[in-house]
Amino acid sequence: MFSSEPEERGDKIVSSNKKGLLILGISLAIIIVAVIIIVVVVTSNKNKQKSKAEDQEEKQDKEDDSELEVYKKYEKLEKLGQGAIGIVYKGRDRVTKEVVAIKEIPILETEGFDIKKETEKEIKFMKIFSNYTNSIKIYDTYEQNNTIFIVMDLCNGDLSKYLKKTKNGFTVYEIKIIMKQFNTIYKELRKRDMIHNDVKIENILVKFKEDSKAFDVKLSDYGLAKLISSTKDLTDNEWGIEPFTNENKTIVYYVEKSDLLVIGVDIYRMLFKEPAQTFEEYLTKIDSSVEDEDLKDLLKKLIVEDPKERIEWDDYFNHKFFDIETFDFDKVENIVKN
Repeated sequence: MFSSEPEERGDKIVSSNKKGLLILGISLAIIIVAVIIIVVVVTSNKNKQKSKAEDQEEKQDKEDDSELEVYKKYEKLEKLGQGAIGIVYKGRDRVTKEVVAIKEIPILETEGFDIKKETEKEIKFMKIFSNYTNSIKIYDTYEQNNTIFIVMDLCNGDLSKYLKKTKNGFTVYEIKIIMKQFNTIYKELRKRDMIHNDVKIENILVKFKEDSKAFDVKLSDYGLAKLISSTKDLTDNEWGIEPFTNENKTIVYYVEKSDLLVIGVDIYRMLFKEPAQTFEEYLTKIDSSVEDEDLKDLLKKLIVEDPKERIEWDDYFNHKFFDIETFDFDKVENIVKN
């Protein structure tokens, strides 16, 4: 007969190993849970400290703002964005409760650029067009603590915001609505022998009417606007901004026609979302992909390399593409209130 003692000893060893592994597993689990708890507590404390610091900073900002004339009339609500020379806040009139945008521009010493002078010039131009529906409205301006404050319309966003959300760009009808309104304000600039000089779609804003699908298009950012003589041709690009450069030959820039090219590029972007890189690429795409004949004709007259051959302003404003008297906002799919 064989003894069962070795078998029993083996069972005891296996059982002991199982218990050891079980204890080790439980220990590791406890350690992991403890580590997780520590991480959670530390993160929570950091977040609390960060929140407390932000609250203290916000409280300090409000205390600092309380002595400013602008914030005696307007309540500062939240930061909306920051540009190259200023910060924009959402604000509210303390009496009327109207919501506004407040731009703070620190008057800093910058070599080659007089911020105060340029800002004052922009304010002057903004005030000229402030009462027109299709221009950004300016309510108040202040200068205090070496900072200029501009209180103006709070819009829902610029065209690029809505264009980014589209699948294939705006519809032809949407472009008609946008550009017809844009043309209304740009005609006022031309009457005063001015060009805006920065009519990219990021400077064309949308403001929805209350409880409605309808919206107003508003031209903004007059910082580069110029008063010009309509008979003066320039031989450089000091006044008019052209989207393209040609290093191989000198191009004569007719300042009053610079914005026409940019308008053509804007319309192209609205239609296809992205700009092309060369005049040839633009025209090839226009010929092959623009189905609306009026729009095709307009684009081919705007996106022209030689300014002398570009469409004239009066012909642009009277182009048949803009033959639309009323707007049906129910047909608008891509520019909707959030």
